[in-house]
Parts: sequence; structure tokens; C-alpha cells
Amino acid sequence: MRLHRLRLAAFGPYATEQLIDFDRLAHGGLFLLEGPTGAGKTTILDAVTFALYGGLAGEDSTDDRLRSHFAAPGAQTVAAGRAVQDHPGPGVPAPEEAR
Repeated sequence: MRLHRLRLAAFGPYATEQLIDFDRLAHGGLFLLEGPTGAGKTTILDAVTFALYGGLAGEDSTDDRLRSHFAAPGAQTVAAGRAVQDHPGPGVPAPEEAR
């Protein structure tokens, strides 16, 4: 699998919309997610997992931890076009359920 682009909005530490162009990063073949503690590296991996599978890895992981505390109150939390529920209710279907 190769990642091409990831769009985030109100996700983790990213309050505003962010577009990560993995094609541009990997023009040499490989890239490294590097930065200081708290920079958002794990959040990017969480966003990829959420975009692919509709949820996070691990039994204790809940979608409410994805919401940015810095985002405007009405901003929708998105990873690659998949919306995160801001309120109790049905979750986003996993890709195999949506077919």
C-alpha cells in the first residue's frame, strides 16, 4: 500500500485543515515522520488508521480523543474525508460495512 494524500481538519493538534502530500515527501522513495514530542507524529498515524479502517487501533482507543481542542466549536473533525462523530450515536461504518 502506498499513501498519496491525507486531509485532516479539527483532528488532534491540527485545528485547521491540513493536507499532507505523501507523494511529494516520498519523491526519493522513503520519508521519515520526525519531530519533537507533541508535534503530531502519532496523530498523523492515527488519522491514516482512521481513514483506512473507520476507527483507531487498540481496545481503549475512542474517537473522542481525535477531536482537536484547538478547533472552532462548530468545526467538523475529518480525516481523509471521513467524518468523526462529535456526539454519542452511531459511528462511521468501517469500509467493508459501507460497501
